Amino acid sequence: EFNFPEAFERAWSGVWRAEQGVGAIAAHSHMADLPRIVFLWIESFILPASFLRYSYIFLCLILGPLGVYSFLKYVLQKEKESLWIYPAAFLGALFYLLNLGTLQNFYVPFEMFTVAFAFIPWLFYFGLRYLREMTRSDLVKFGLVVILSSPMAYASTLWYASFAGLFIFLFVYALISSDRNIQIKRFLGLVLIAILLNLYWILPNIYSAINHSGIIST
Repeated sequence: EFNFPEAFERAWSGVWRAEQGVGAIAAHSHMADLPRIVFLWIESFILPASFLRYSYIFLCLILGPLGVYSFLKYVLQKEKESLWIYPAAFLGALFYLLNLGTLQNFYVPFEMFTVAFAFIPWLFYFGLRYLREMTRSDLVKFGLVVILSSPMAYASTLWYASFAGLFIFLFVYALISSDRNIQIKRFLGLVLIAILLNLYWILPNIYSAINHSGIIST
């Protein structure tokens, strides 16, 4: 956040890390951080540099519970109309915010974990909405959240684990639906979109894991 030309250059050429020792193939997916850098760069026209990083972290802290609230409210409304839906969704969001896991993430924040905290609930929300409603707007919103959640892949295992959980959830839902064949096709479409939008860092990460994984241990 103090030198955006340098930040963009390092993220764009993220496969080769010239600043690490005498140069090394990247073990982490530095390129995945591009959406966050773009957001900070836009904010830099308004906010002072000293507040840029924490404005993003505070935003993640806010977005996570809002995503859980939206997800729970949507699920409960589809199952049964009741006045208890709103307080139930609110309590679920409150639990997501006020627990030791959240404290661990934000006491000494590292962006990949705060991004996961913020956007995983929205991935579940828009993914489920698309399976149920099949509207183009939900598909576009899902794709946008996939892009914004890319910085969680700085250490790629977090992205793989998170999206594996998301895909298992959506696949099981599609499998038990009455219109199973249609739902599975929609599910495969979501998987394809998520992978295609992240290929820019997935392919270098696979290359690094196959050809240069020994660098980490040595």
